[in-house]
Amino acid sequence: YLVLYESPFYAESGGQVGDTGLVVAPGFRFVVRDTQRVGDLIVHHGDLEEADLAALPERVTARVDLERRRRIMANHTATHLLHAALKTVVSKEANQKGSLVHPDYLRFDFTHDAALTGAELEAIERMVNQRIAENHPLSIGEDEYQEAISKGVTALFGEKYGDRVRVVRVPEVSAELCGGTHCRATGDIGLFQILSERAISAGVRRIVAETRDAALGRVQEGRRLLQETARLLGVPPEQLPARVEKLALDLRELKKGAKKAAQTDLGALRKALLGEAPVEGGVRLVFRHLPELDGDQAAQLADAFRSGEEPVAGVLVAGAAGDRPPALVAFATKDLGKRVNATELVRAVGKGGGRPDFAKGAAAAGDPAALEAALARACDDLRAKLR
Repeated sequence: YLVLYESPFYAESGGQVGDTGLVVAPGFRFVVRDTQRVGDLIVHHGDLEEADLAALPERVTARVDLERRRRIMANHTATHLLHAALKTVVSKEANQKGSLVHPDYLRFDFTHDAALTGAELEAIERMVNQRIAENHPLSIGEDEYQEAISKGVTALFGEKYGDRVRVVRVPEVSAELCGGTHCRATGDIGLFQILSERAISAGVRRIVAETRDAALGRVQEGRRLLQETARLLGVPPEQLPARVEKLALDLRELKKGAKKAAQTDLGALRKALLGEAPVEGGVRLVFRHLPELDGDQAAQLADAFRSGEEPVAGVLVAGAAGDRPPALVAFATKDLGKRVNATELVRAVGKGGGRPDFAKGAAAAGDPAALEAALARACDDLRAKLR
């Protein structure tokens, strides 16, 4: 921690993050990573890279990271323009409830009981960027608190202010009590872009936005992705929505066709498995490892077995052996009553549970040979029970 008699570094306050930079002198170098206020002191947090602690310099040069400060200033001034735009576009009751002014983005919380529409967000962006283009010079000064309030200056609810207050004015746009750093004119913000808007609590919403190079970079990246997507789909960018909609429709039709084909294939598989299944006590026993099926398909096949007129019971193991245990599905037609319990069948091969006529789980064995052996034992146990 480093404390100077006076400092140009802004200490974190009012939602604005603290400055970073360097404090140097011959034989002394301190890298400032953050700046905080402790009582009346401005405390620089950082790394002492060079110093003779027995002979510290009496005078140093303090250098704020100016480019980072400029990004912070742009984001802070943008929050004032955003606040004014919200009151114009959304509601006069859209009051600030909190903010974070960061070099990479700004976050602004405000009172409102409904999500903003796309049209509202576009109108807010348009209004803020119009104020930026108009390049309003900022006016920063001090007033008596009561006099400032009587003039309509915006104060944050719950904040404590002294008798004299600092007022940041954007002529014809906004006037707020604020102790943070700001642009000399709104044109210094360059560009404003909203990234997201969401609720954070009942009646309070949050907007996250970018300015300057960060906003421009995102616009350029969006354009690049748009052009690349248009190239891949072989249409001009303006035809992308229609093209994507058609692709989505085509995909739905393909899925319907695939589902229908799968049901046909499952029907043929059901017939084949029944044809080769052994019979014990009038019940066909289907105990099979089917690595070509997934868990959902195995469940559909089990339902197909249960829906038939012939008494059937068994266990299907779906999926190839691997890192994950294969899925188990056990089934028994309801006419078997207390003779066969699907949950017991699942637990004979792995873990799981369910109803007496249908149960699901995961196989205990991992490799195909062990699965086949477990299925054979479960089948033999059921045959013995049915006898």
